[in-house]
Amino acid sequence: MLDYKFAFVAVCFMLALFSRVKCISVKDWGLLSCGLFFTLCADYFLVLHNRHLAGVAVFCFVHVAYIVRAVGFEKRMILPLGAAAGVWAGALAAGSVVLLAGLYACLFGVNLFVNIKNRRTGINYYLVVAGLILFALCDVSVGLFNLSGYVGLPQYFSGAFMFIWIFYLPALVLLAISAVDFNLSKRPELVHEKICRHGDEHV
Repeated sequence: MLDYKFAFVAVCFMLALFSRVKCISVKDWGLLSCGLFFTLCADYFLVLHNRHLAGVAVFCFVHVAYIVRAVGFEKRMILPLGAAAGVWAGALAAGSVVLLAGLYACLFGVNLFVNIKNRRTGINYYLVVAGLILFALCDVSVGLFNLSGYVGLPQYFSGAFMFIWIFYLPALVLLAISAVDFNLSKRPELVHEKICRHGDEHV
């Protein structure tokens, strides 16, 4: 039976896809959709099949997509991304969830940093940052829940499980709508421009 949590992730992915008709830019929308597609794939392994290695491995691509969305792709990124790819491949080959989780944490840290520093204006900036902060709180909850059974953390940390989805689901909603141009209706010239552009695409 389809897990309702996974179904919610799928709905958020579809929401992002439908935002194409009123997006800030096709590039921004495409990278957001790419990130949410990888999120859906990662949760397929984590939520439906409890395969942590594959799930964390795919989640690394989520943060790469969001990093590129924030700063674009530059030549100076080739070396660090190449190094990250090497660590990713080595961890996957060794079957090391811990190493993959470390890489994931580094990528998430960079993702959060560049998006907070990003010059994105208006509500879209706050949607992205708020979504990523909730995402981070979700990951903290995951860490506390998993560590509670290994390193003797107080038993009440095992209750962190309930906070995972409390943080995660709103984070996905905020990110899913973060490519929408909320100011489009207030700028008639942009409405006309977008109508013309869509018309040209179908010619």
